[in-house]
Amino acid sequence: MDRRLLPYEYQLIEALGVSKEEYLEFVALQQEYKDPKAGTELDVRNEVGTIALVLTIVGTLFQVGAALLAPKPSIPDLGADNKRRNRQQRFSPSSGFNSAPELAFYGDPVNLVYTDKITKGEGNPNGGVRVSGSLVWSSIDNYGSSQFMQLLFVIGAARIINLSHKRTAFGSLAIDQLDPATTFLFYKDEEKSRAPRFDDFARGDLDLYPDDSGRAGDGNREVCQVITPRSNKGAEGFSQAYSPTTSSSLGIYDPIPVRVEMTTRDTEGEEQFAPIGVTLEQLDWTNPNFEYKKDREIKVRFESSGYTGGGDDEAVPLAVTFRRQAVNALDFGSTYMLGSAKFRLISFGNARDIEDGDVDATFRCVEDGICPSAPYDRESPIRQAKEQKQILEQHLKVLKNIREDNEAVPGEPVKDDKESIEKQYVKTGIVNNYELGGCSAIYNFRKLRPVSWMNELDKVQVRDINPGGSLELTIEREKRALANPPTINGKDARRELNSDLRKAKRLISEIQAGDYDESTEPLAILGNQSLSAVIEAALSEEEDQTAGKINVLNGKIETVLNNKKNLRSRIKKAGIKRSKKVKDDALTGRGDPTNRFPDYADLTGDGLELANKFLKLENRIAKLRGRITKINNATVNRARNRLVKQLLDFDGRFVDIKGNEYAFGGIAQMEERKDNFPTDRRIPDLIGVAAIEAEFEFIKAEKRNTIDGLQDFLKNWEDCLAAADNNFFVKALVKAESAAYETMSEVDQVKFSIKSKLFRRISGRQKKYGETKASKKYSRGDNGIHGRQAFFRFSYKKGSDNSFRVHPVLFSLRQASESDAYNDFNFLAPNRDRYVFKLEPVYDVASELKLNGQKTLVVLNSNEKIRSTGNGIDSGLVWYKGEEISPIVLEERGPKLINEWDVFSVNTDTQIQFSFENGPELALTAVTEQQIQDTRNTYKNLSVLGLSMFAGRNVQDLRNVTVFAEEGKQSYKVDNFDSPSDSSTSYAPDIFVDTVLDKENGIGKYAPPAVLDQDSLKLAKKFCKQNNLPVHPEGSETPTSIRLFMDCVIADNSSWREFWVSNAPFSLLEFARKNGKETLVPIVPVNGSGKAAEDDGRPISLTISALFTTGNILEDSYKEEFLDYGASTQDLIASIVYREESSKSVFQRKRTVQVERKNTNANKAIRETFDASGFITSRQQAILFGKMLVNQRKFIRRGIEFKTFPTNNPIEPGAFIYVDIGLNSWDRSSSGVIAEGGALNSPLQDKISDGTYSFLLYNQDDKKVDARSSISVSGGVASSLRGRVKDLYVMGIKSGQKRVFRITEVEMDQDGEVTVRAIEYPCDDEQRASVADFRPELFDVS
Repeated sequence: MDRRLLPYEYQLIEALGVSKEEYLEFVALQQEYKDPKAGTELDVRNEVGTIALVLTIVGTLFQVGAALLAPKPSIPDLGADNKRRNRQQRFSPSSGFNSAPELAFYGDPVNLVYTDKITKGEGNPNGGVRVSGSLVWSSIDNYGSSQFMQLLFVIGAARIINLSHKRTAFGSLAIDQLDPATTFLFYKDEEKSRAPRFDDFARGDLDLYPDDSGRAGDGNREVCQVITPRSNKGAEGFSQAYSPTTSSSLGIYDPIPVRVEMTTRDTEGEEQFAPIGVTLEQLDWTNPNFEYKKDREIKVRFESSGYTGGGDDEAVPLAVTFRRQAVNALDFGSTYMLGSAKFRLISFGNARDIEDGDVDATFRCVEDGICPSAPYDRESPIRQAKEQKQILEQHLKVLKNIREDNEAVPGEPVKDDKESIEKQYVKTGIVNNYELGGCSAIYNFRKLRPVSWMNELDKVQVRDINPGGSLELTIEREKRALANPPTINGKDARRELNSDLRKAKRLISEIQAGDYDESTEPLAILGNQSLSAVIEAALSEEEDQTAGKINVLNGKIETVLNNKKNLRSRIKKAGIKRSKKVKDDALTGRGDPTNRFPDYADLTGDGLELANKFLKLENRIAKLRGRITKINNATVNRARNRLVKQLLDFDGRFVDIKGNEYAFGGIAQMEERKDNFPTDRRIPDLIGVAAIEAEFEFIKAEKRNTIDGLQDFLKNWEDCLAAADNNFFVKALVKAESAAYETMSEVDQVKFSIKSKLFRRISGRQKKYGETKASKKYSRGDNGIHGRQAFFRFSYKKGSDNSFRVHPVLFSLRQASESDAYNDFNFLAPNRDRYVFKLEPVYDVASELKLNGQKTLVVLNSNEKIRSTGNGIDSGLVWYKGEEISPIVLEERGPKLINEWDVFSVNTDTQIQFSFENGPELALTAVTEQQIQDTRNTYKNLSVLGLSMFAGRNVQDLRNVTVFAEEGKQSYKVDNFDSPSDSSTSYAPDIFVDTVLDKENGIGKYAPPAVLDQDSLKLAKKFCKQNNLPVHPEGSETPTSIRLFMDCVIADNSSWREFWVSNAPFSLLEFARKNGKETLVPIVPVNGSGKAAEDDGRPISLTISALFTTGNILEDSYKEEFLDYGASTQDLIASIVYREESSKSVFQRKRTVQVERKNTNANKAIRETFDASGFITSRQQAILFGKMLVNQRKFIRRGIEFKTFPTNNPIEPGAFIYVDIGLNSWDRSSSGVIAEGGALNSPLQDKISDGTYSFLLYNQDDKKVDARSSISVSGGVASSLRGRVKDLYVMGIKSGQKRVFRITEVEMDQDGEVTVRAIEYPCDDEQRASVADFRPELFDVS
């Protein structure tokens, strides 16, 4: 025999001075025989052939009354070992949890809620249960500063008759304490097999419910719906929100600017500069479109601490400090981005610290991308723009006629000579073609402007104009040029004029004759259209305008033609005879050959009459056609007359349809000029004068516009410069983290919730530094919190695909707050499948656009309207709330010289704390997976609760939702097995029946009513209602009686039998089997009315049902179980935890009552706590339960098992029997070793009472056991045993009465033998059980 020893046994062995093996051998022998036949001829160890009853008593534990003997189980929790908690605690908490409800698993049991606080006389006034639901539907939407959660909970199986909405709780916070504008509850008590609808509204201000979350004013719609752009009213389906725990961070951090210049100021406020000392050793970047390919390596050099780069003394230390920090931040585990390419650090060169020399860090490309968009060689956009600004300022002075000494030159000349005049003006020729951030200065006032024209003699003339110098100088040059105009010979001019007159008149005749109607030459007078086009358009327009008239005329013609055909037919039918002289070829054709008629001379009679009618019709047709022609001719003439009118009196230069040029106008203007034309001298060339004047006007206007443009350019120089910096401050190598998510199941739609914290805290900007004013005109509001914009790209693929598809939209978030903000976007799948998603940061937008070609920028904003991109057919449809910008143009919102998307600042004037300094600024906080499908029967026969709420600063955790049920599900009851009652129940026997008979939620499909013992269940319920057990005094609040209730939620995964074995004792009942039927029986003796105690509190006398002795116990079948040494045999002080109802509190409170027997030695007793809060709701019931436990621990020390044969009066569980097999009753604690003189050394017993005992003695030398009887003990000494020094002993007394046992189980096997299991039940002479004695005077209760 070998086993582990209990702690006290080690003490015993040490006190006795024996070995472990000797001790265990003695224990085994001592346990084997406690029969008075030991040592006699009936002892089978004597190997006598006599048939004897062998009664074997073993010490191993077996299941006899285990539910009563063992300490009551406490509810296990989910501990550090991560084992699943018992669902009883998960689903019937007494206070809310501070965490999100667990996702319900397929196959999880659904709550069975039993309580009745409502029914008068039958219900439990202290009842009601708090129920935690199974989360079956969840979705998260985002509204800027908060998130909106929609949750659907299955509260219980079947209909829960009465829920107290005010006592619904969100975690440990009552829902009634939450703002009704942010919390909405939906539930219906009526029997409905569906999810809650908006009509089932129970709590909150429904007018404030978000319309785009499915409400849209329709109360008949379900609260929890799948919203898509195609079904904005919502669709049925399933939804579950998850919180990603890995790959959820998104963004860039730890930027390392490359080849830029640091700027600071000296003590006088003057700017100081130094190169930052971080460069690329490969110059691939010098190509603005260079693409890094996977596995390509780059080397980034960090110059040593001694490097100055020719920088100023004040700035060099700043650059050294930056390089030192940057090198220290490098690590091999991060992913880096340069432009849109991704890299990993793979090695360092010889130095690892800039104090030891140049640090060369080698990076390997792990994902293709384009190099940064800012030119590699540009170190500082601000310094390089200074020269251009100075040039612009100088050119403005030139145009405004201001010398370098800033004094304006007088505009009026002192003398008339050319040299003196030009000394009065700035003559410098200027030219520029400069653009900066959307601002431009494009002009050329240096190159001579040639002016050419064709004079009246059709000769080309040219004169150059100098546009240089100031505006005033151009005005002066114009005066001089017009004072000396170009000239022509008057006689030659007159001759040319007469030639033009003749050409014009001749052309008029040709136009009117229609010679140019088909011309396709475009003419200015016709709006650059040709004459043929104008005529065609005019005819079309005329046709539209006169369509009615023409249609009438055409109709009349059609009528005449029809009459004409009819006449021809009549002529033939009239049988007109021809003259014999006339042959067929003599017929005269008139129009269509099919309509020819004989000549008049050959027609007679009716034929002539008809022929005349025919002629009249033909004349009528001709007139009608003539009218149509007249209308058309008038239209054509109007188009021709436009050219004729030009030739007649056009005022000014023009070119006619033949290409002839007329310098001064039409015929009228030429005639007038001819009459006043001098022929004897040279005259001004008016065409040339006009051309020169026009060019000077153009130059003057150009200079005025340039002056205005330069003034605006210089005024807004900082803004233009800031816009030009759009890409410069992303010229860096950055660390980057991407978010990724793979759906848990096949989905139709996925909703992504993005949390962001974006800001720039700016400091260092002043109006003046030392004695130096800031040249950049900083604003007073530049310092402080400003906005930041972060970008990311979205790509996806099916789980089975190899490559990702990049969505053609670039997403961004813009924010100017240190608080969290929430936005979302959604992916509607082309078909249901598993999908994998990536959200990757973008910090250099221009580089990203070169790589992936996005055409649209979306700034996510929950306040914008819903938009979507993609078709959702062969690619995913992505929809969102936000502002769309297409084409992509980044809009800067200040302050000056910096951008919202900058990732670094190297100017001490502008010290920026970026929101990414502590890591990525964005996080994928929630992903909602959704399936669209019919759910009409999904929630059949379930109680379903809908909860929607905004999460803000006060409620940030998605905690467990619990409801308070005042009346649970409809229940079968013990008095009616045919149908459930209209109410619920708080009695264990009723609940026992309902869990069997309910076919939907119990085991009714598998167990018929016949498996229940209805009579005993009725008795058990009577016991619960009218047990007459004594109440424990509580002052004025002491009740007159105690009813035993069981308000509970059955939500455990254990078996039905296991549940009742464990939990029936809370109602002082135990699970039993009678005659093959299941039942509950009272733990204590009761009479037929359920009464368990007399009016004076004493237990009723029990009735003995049978006597068992060695005569009716089958041979070799008797076994007796003793509780082992240690705590189980000590007196018990029991602390019972129960729940207490309070009308003033939302939550039921857990209370504790301590129960112990009078005169219990607290130092030797064991203390145990029993959590009955899931079932007991009153203090008196908790006290009774505690009294039962301490009585069991004191009086019940053993259980028995034996076999017998059936009798005419069968016994059943709960019955009481006598058992008498003549055994001694051994006191196991009176054991030890015999000392000198027969002194009894018992380490575990302070004093041994005087008396006569039986002994078992164990000799350690020969390993033999002797039995001795009638040994007298006095003062702890057995003098007759003085010769057995060092022998181990056990002493006991012989029982002189029959022992009472209570049957716990009866079974019959296939051989007809009956197995009986029972527990010891000590009684007094009146057969009143000590265990059932609950009188207050026997107990201390606190």
